[in-house]
Amino acid sequence: VCGLCVCLHVFGVDELVERVRNLHTKYAHDGTDTLDFNGFTEAFGQIGITDPELLRSLFDAMDVENDHVLSFSEFSASVFLMAEDATGPAQMRFIYKAIDLDGSDGITKEELQKTLTHILKGRETLTAIYTETEAMDAMSAMGVKNLRSTYTKDKAQWREERLHDYHIRGEKFLGCSTLDECLAVEARELTEATFEQADTDNDKRISFEEFSTWYENSSLEARRVRKLFSIFSPRT
Repeated sequence: VCGLCVCLHVFGVDELVERVRNLHTKYAHDGTDTLDFNGFTEAFGQIGITDPELLRSLFDAMDVENDHVLSFSEFSASVFLMAEDATGPAQMRFIYKAIDLDGSDGITKEELQKTLTHILKGRETLTAIYTETEAMDAMSAMGVKNLRSTYTKDKAQWREERLHDYHIRGEKFLGCSTLDECLAVEARELTEATFEQADTDNDKRISFEEFSTWYENSSLEARRVRKLFSIFSPRT
């Protein structure tokens, strides 16, 4: 609740809430006031996030009532919790639950790397839509009927440009021949750094307690993970 209040204070209530409400209504089940998993999958598919396991984990993290549908209040609270300016235990628990793909109360390297890779791919879709990365807004992108028509660049062109951007970022990316390979390298690097910091008992899993400590210490890696999730929150 605190994270939601912070986000609404920063971005302004009326416009952003209305945008999220319109998105929820657009994909709601058969004109009802609830968003089911099929509608949720369709919405996130708009920005290239199609992995069933990650989608289910995100959906379940939002479904606080455990009734297999998302009310507007559940959906709106969740997307505002992911805002970069929002902080606090509610945001931390949401992100942990979203990454814990099998719901086992422990994050593995495979789960973290898979989650980060797919969110990075979603970010790249937004890069093609918006000329200014600061304005990237997945909520708006999901609401566009023909998203591809809004691309600011030819798809092949922007993927080639983004691959070049990665190549000049450092030697670790020079071996990548495609953008997807670079995204996988970035996700793997962030995963390894996160586990080195957070997995304090070296059991190859990050418990909620370990994640909480790591997240609250706000290392560079923790801030990077938080920023990646923030692409799902609406912006002005």
